[in-house]
Amino acid sequence: MNSRKSKIIWGIIFGLVGLALVLYVGILMYVNNQIANKVVPQVRSTFIKRAVFDDRKQWMKKYGDLKADKKNVNSEDLLNDMITDANRHGSLDDSDEETVTMPDSTYPESVDNIKGVTWINMPTLGTYSYSKARSYARTISHDIKEAKNGVVIDLRDNRGGLVEPMILGVSSLIPDGTLFSEVNNKNKTYDFKLKDKRVINELSETYTSDYRKDSKLGGKRLKMKVAVLTNGDTSSAAEATLLSLRNSKKVKVFGTNTDGLTSSNTDDFYSGFGYQYAVVYPIAWWKDNSGHVYHNHPIKPDVKTTSENLQQKLDNYFK
Repeated sequence: MNSRKSKIIWGIIFGLVGLALVLYVGILMYVNNQIANKVVPQVRSTFIKRAVFDDRKQWMKKYGDLKADKKNVNSEDLLNDMITDANRHGSLDDSDEETVTMPDSTYPESVDNIKGVTWINMPTLGTYSYSKARSYARTISHDIKEAKNGVVIDLRDNRGGLVEPMILGVSSLIPDGTLFSEVNNKNKTYDFKLKDKRVINELSETYTSDYRKDSKLGGKRLKMKVAVLTNGDTSSAAEATLLSLRNSKKVKVFGTNTDGLTSSNTDDFYSGFGYQYAVVYPIAWWKDNSGHVYHNHPIKPDVKTTSENLQQKLDNYFK
């Protein structure tokens, strides 16, 4: 009797497990089908209308007709490839609007070196918290205000994040006016300006309104010598900060070429049963005030340095 009950129980368990597996596979197939038939075509259509491409012709050749491969591909992989192949600054995040992933960040730090030059480390700003972003900008601005014999702005290993607070943090070192411009896929130009302790971004559509003005930032210090440090991991918003700083005649850039994510991103959100995505993609290239347009090209330093000769180069610059 016990043996019979045991068989019945195990039969029920195996049946439930089998049913769960069938449901799980069915949900995966449904979600994959939804992504393939709904999200992928929408993203493709949006990119054609708005995105700037590393190589538009090659992208259209590869993704111009998606019907043939739909049944033989993981649709999330297809979506991710379609985004990153369009522009290497793009990305796919399975998050909602409030929690979309940004690079890890830490707070800025400053140290006075032996010659009294204030060295400010500007790290990645990976947050959408207004209070944290404001604190980031104010910390940098305060350190610049207290500097006596010059400032080093260290953008090495800064992977980007929020651009407005970064620029506001160093705004006391930059003359008001157009910092750089953004050129969309129709070749229309939008100015990115600094005026009266606020950033005016004519193109931007996301995550900017809370960070545009902060009356508690320090006043202008345009006569102070500034050295900016870069390397191959200076990226995205950090590169926009670099372009902005270069509008000052007192700024000189030391280091190596930057990463070259010199384009402006926006993001769209897609959700449905079983999926939720933030699609991040560039909608404009950057143009500096000399007229040079960066198509995800790196920004070159004024003085190329190595880790071995950097301090000597800085000492010579500030003496």
